[in-house]
Amino acid sequence: MCPGRNLSSVTQEKAALEKAARELAKTPFFCERDAQAAGEEFCRSHKSRFFPLSFTVETKTVKEPRPGRGRPKKGESLPETSVFLVNVTVGGVDPAAVAQERDRKACFVLITNLPKETASARTILDEYKGQASAENIFGAFVKNPLVLDAFFLKKKERLEALGMVLLLAALVYMFVQYKMRQAKEPFDRPPRGMMTKPTTREVLQHLSLKKHGLRYRI
Repeated sequence: MCPGRNLSSVTQEKAALEKAARELAKTPFFCERDAQAAGEEFCRSHKSRFFPLSFTVETKTVKEPRPGRGRPKKGESLPETSVFLVNVTVGGVDPAAVAQERDRKACFVLITNLPKETASARTILDEYKGQASAENIFGAFVKNPLVLDAFFLKKKERLEALGMVLLLAALVYMFVQYKMRQAKEPFDRPPRGMMTKPTTREVLQHLSLKKHGLRYRI
């Protein structure tokens, strides 16, 4: 994996795994079998495509808490007991998995109704990449897996209909942003304050919160 080309999602996943491992390491178990089961459950529930997980069970001797209140008597010694701690190790990143994820996120389909004789694929791609607004709407809207993910359409007519619906949705999405930016008065978006160039997402979030009578959380 090349330095400086890490996917942010991979870095965030590693941080989350290490945090969860530290929390588990703070939990004492009074039975080695329970500690072993907890380690296995952690590795199963936190299974990662990028980082291998392993664990060991450590035995530690600790003093038992005093049964009563107050300061201990002079020379008083508390009984000791053994507890078991689970130490999870987050392994190194798998370069092949990261490369596969990068290729997946970098892949997209560019469709045009221009004949092959009119423009080559390279020309269409260069034209598309020169449109900053098109790329912005593609990344923020169409490329969002919550909007459109992998599924099967049996008929060509359904695919064309889906494309038309997405284009209309993108048109409405950008029209809202255009109208708000053409307004004479700045857009008041708490807690960020007055904005002269709000995005569609910020506008829709503002309208949704007002509709449900919710307050902004800072």
